[in-house]
Amino acid sequence: MSISHYDLVVYNGSPAGIACAVRAAREGLSVLLANHTPILGGMISNGLCCWDTLYEGKRSPIYDELREALFAFYRDTYGEGSVQYRTCLPGSSGHAHSLFVKKHLVPSKGNNQQLTFESKVAQMLVEKMVDSEPNISCLMSSYPLEVVRIGPLIKSVTFGKMNADCLPDTDGARTEVSADSWADCSYEADLMALCGAAYRFGREPRAEFQEPHAGKIFLKPSKEPPSDRLAFLGVEHAKLNLRKSLSSPNYQKVVEWEGAGNGDDRVQAFNYRTMLTNVAANQMPVERPERYDPDYIKTLGNSWSDPPDVKYRVNLPQLVGPQNPYVDGSWEDRKKVKDDHWDAFLGLLYFARNDESEPEDRRKEASQWGLPNDEFVNNGHRPYEMYTRETRRLEGRYVFTEHDATFIDDVKRARIHGDAIAVTEWLIDIHPCTFEKLPDTLREGKLALQQETFPGQIPYRAILPKGIDNLLVPVCVSSSHVGWSTIRLEPTWMNIAEAAAWAVIIAARSGVAPAEITHEALVRKLAESRVMISFFNDVDLGSDDTWIPAVAYFATKGFFPGYDAKADDTLDSATAEVWVNAFMALKNGIAGDPMLTARLAATAAQRPTDPISTVVFHEMTGLPGHAGEDSPITRSDACALLYDALK
Repeated sequence: MSISHYDLVVYNGSPAGIACAVRAAREGLSVLLANHTPILGGMISNGLCCWDTLYEGKRSPIYDELREALFAFYRDTYGEGSVQYRTCLPGSSGHAHSLFVKKHLVPSKGNNQQLTFESKVAQMLVEKMVDSEPNISCLMSSYPLEVVRIGPLIKSVTFGKMNADCLPDTDGARTEVSADSWADCSYEADLMALCGAAYRFGREPRAEFQEPHAGKIFLKPSKEPPSDRLAFLGVEHAKLNLRKSLSSPNYQKVVEWEGAGNGDDRVQAFNYRTMLTNVAANQMPVERPERYDPDYIKTLGNSWSDPPDVKYRVNLPQLVGPQNPYVDGSWEDRKKVKDDHWDAFLGLLYFARNDESEPEDRRKEASQWGLPNDEFVNNGHRPYEMYTRETRRLEGRYVFTEHDATFIDDVKRARIHGDAIAVTEWLIDIHPCTFEKLPDTLREGKLALQQETFPGQIPYRAILPKGIDNLLVPVCVSSSHVGWSTIRLEPTWMNIAEAAAWAVIIAARSGVAPAEITHEALVRKLAESRVMISFFNDVDLGSDDTWIPAVAYFATKGFFPGYDAKADDTLDSATAEVWVNAFMALKNGIAGDPMLTARLAATAAQRPTDPISTVVFHEMTGLPGHAGEDSPITRSDACALLYDALK
């Protein structure tokens, strides 16, 4: 039997998988995109219906392109002044109008300002994007079954077929493919696990990484800062160019108790993300589910928000507990977990319309709503994917933890990585892990650390498995349970995955495995390709400013403490000395410590010194002299000069 060979095989058509496959294909690589369901798009095609992001600027070209395509669809289809177009646009806050209501369904009112869209539209645009790339072949309804690995290299993978119930088809055809590089962009990391990569799931004990919020935890919500430290962080966080998430209280206080911080194998709650409509002509009948338990339904809650075109997206019920067997389970185990969650959703919908314990006006309101007839039409109007917020996590060459998204006082930002390939910007946001509660606390494991979470850098090492050189894991990134929660959003995954594609491209052009490329080559390529590798309040990747790649690159080297580049400011002599010393080390092949450089730059910024002239800056660097008027050099021009010199 002949085996088809590809430059890159991407497993799973999640948004990350799309970003990875499309970028590689556009750079001339042959790509196979394998997916375990019959449709592409992952969660955005399966009920998520929003971009969970607090940052509205450009961050990664494929993500930016898809987001603009969604805007354009609603504008061109319904008109610039339409409700549909306005609803899909971002607002000043995230989840501003989400409504969490116990025991009954109540739709939220107004635009939730979270870039909402319909699943069928996202699927259409994703599949159009893939279809337009002649270098991409697709293998649908397929899952990794067997792997041939020789030492640190994966040589081939055999894919089995899935049946209509998303279970392995034992009589289905098998497809064996070989590739130079592989990327597991699935939510479950099944290819990663099958290849023998080390992974973890559940919660680390607090002591493993000294994370303040690790392990079992109870928190009390507070509208006021419970400590001077949180008050200080609130002030610093308010300076960030991010939308403010208003779906939960601003502050949370840790409640100490016996057993706090212990680790376990629990992951945060799952649920289906789907939509309801009140348009009778587009509504499926709401029937009593076969497994209907009204007493159980009363313990559940729900939340509605509004995608375009007279639909509301649903973000509950969370069963809290039954999700755990899904993580490392068989496909049969996973089907049971999914069925239990879907039955709970249908039961909640039926309960809201029919149970006499509900007030009559609530029942009347709920009776207007049902599943849309025009969504998931080939799957009984049920999404193919469940929202699995956390499954396996790679145990890679770096573990991203809570500390990587935590404010460090002396550098006024989170930890800096010389091999940064993407950024986090969402809050540390964890749904309940158990159903337990203490007086006045949230359910155990629930975190929403709005003020404590700061934009972080994800290093390339975090997507590299130990001992496997040609596999990248852009979704189930190497991270702790707490660190994972600021990564686990589709825009961040697309950012990581496009960066991963560039790593594969560089490897292919160099004739090496992705793990063998130099970090410097990758970081420079990402900077020049306008893939965000460090967050700034005052840098727009969408602008034409030629200095942006230089500033982005040096942000990974510690040149910029804080989150402001101040690119147009003149460079002072004290900062110039720090930059030149770091530059000379880089020029001599010494990577240096970006955190040390950032601390030195922060100290320099605290003592006012005179601006440095262009001529003097050239003299300090030893670069060819400057001809022309001798004027103060700007920070951006200084970075551009040093960046070009490193080529």
